[in-house]
Amino acid sequence: MGSCYELRLSSNETQKVAIEAILGKSNGSQDFSWWQMIVEENTVLYTKALPHFLDLIELHTDELRGIGISSDMITIWYLYAYENQCNMEFDPGLTLRLGKLGITLCISCWEK
Repeated sequence: MGSCYELRLSSNETQKVAIEAILGKSNGSQDFSWWQMIVEENTVLYTKALPHFLDLIELHTDELRGIGISSDMITIWYLYAYENQCNMEFDPGLTLRLGKLGITLCISCWEK
């Protein structure tokens, strides 16, 4: 696997079905313990994945809360395979939006 971004929502089976009605079908694990949207590095959305994820959550916050999904159940992952050196930066506006939503950003890096 190359680098990717993942939006993950912890859920039970009932919640996952409801999340799919709100955000669309999970394109990650078929496990009912979470819903995922994965954006791979070779896709058009890759460079806009973080704003896209935040837009989705902001647009559907009330609906997600209505099915029992709180901000502590939502994480965004950046999985990054690198060679030689690992550098990354995140726009202050994005990190501010993450903080206001109470969403955790998780970063996992490994050498290719």
